[in-house]
Amino acid sequence: MNANEQQKRGFTLIELLVVVAIIGILASMLLPALASARKKGNRAKCLNNLGQIAKAWNGFAADEATQDYPWMLTQRTLNPIYDNKPRGNHPNQTWGTGRWWFNRDIEVGWFPVEGDLGSVKTLLSPCDPGSRQGNQNEYFNEITNTPNNNQRGKFAGDSLVENFAQSYAVHYGGSTASPNALLGSTKNWVGANVADREALKAPYPFDRNGDGTYDAEKTQSNWGIMVRMAEPHYRNGNRNRYYNSVPREVDLGGWQRLLCRGNADKFHFDKNGNGAADPGDIKANGFIGSDVDGQASYYRHNRRNRVLSSVVMAGLDASQGQVVTAGGGAFQANDSTFAERIHESGALMGNHLHPIQHTSNPTRDLQP
Repeated sequence: MNANEQQKRGFTLIELLVVVAIIGILASMLLPALASARKKGNRAKCLNNLGQIAKAWNGFAADEATQDYPWMLTQRTLNPIYDNKPRGNHPNQTWGTGRWWFNRDIEVGWFPVEGDLGSVKTLLSPCDPGSRQGNQNEYFNEITNTPNNNQRGKFAGDSLVENFAQSYAVHYGGSTASPNALLGSTKNWVGANVADREALKAPYPFDRNGDGTYDAEKTQSNWGIMVRMAEPHYRNGNRNRYYNSVPREVDLGGWQRLLCRGNADKFHFDKNGNGAADPGDIKANGFIGSDVDGQASYYRHNRRNRVLSSVVMAGLDASQGQVVTAGGGAFQANDSTFAERIHESGALMGNHLHPIQHTSNPTRDLQP
């Protein structure tokens, strides 16, 4: 073979196969690392969103006329804050008056902080791809400034953020008077139901009789007794768990659930009933991931939903979530640190008579 023939010689089939095999091996080594890096980056962005949400609420609370979050204010103070909010850019369309109760609704409770949040996109975690489409639709309505339209041009289009377009829960025990209290978290947990349609109960956050266990909630059908605010909440004769709030002595919202410090060792779903956290089980006060049992369900007030399709955030595994406190501290959490924060918050009253264990939670609201 002369020199010219040697120069024209290409790779043999074996050599090409060896190169392809090496590339495949390198790719198999790099892809998991890239996926892990992307996941960490998404959690960091999610933390940034929660931090921005906390800044927005604290900016609202910094006003000398309020000095706390909406759920810690009276009806008289709340009405001018929530009343006559424009619905889109139609000059004659508003959300009406007497809207103090919007403060406890996860879809319209954001009215006072829309400007500080900047965009509905802040309410979507990059760890929550299941809510991305809904949030993008809301953002489209937000930036589409069709004249005289009651669903275009404002925050989320009409200032109402659909529950399925959000990723973060709001904790109504949060108060500027208690910087360490929970203010918000990712929504990938279940807790206890406000309508008492599940086996898990909602004990009070104290042990008044000193028996070493958290006191069981009281059942009360007398509205007059309930408004005296002797207890944090009551299980009413209609099975609902009404809580004593500042805006209204006895209150309840359709998007609410409870994070009870007395449920730290309890399960919402324990498939084999062994009391241990097996894959797919759901701790009462723990973060859930995509490995949750597909048959597990929960009640959003009186509506039965599937846990997997309604509240799981696919970018977060079991025992992974994010939380933010009233002091503005946002951090990544696991089940242990989440339970610790719930326990501490259960002892804090803020600017109220009782610790509040109720929260407002977004959900994709998908039934079994």
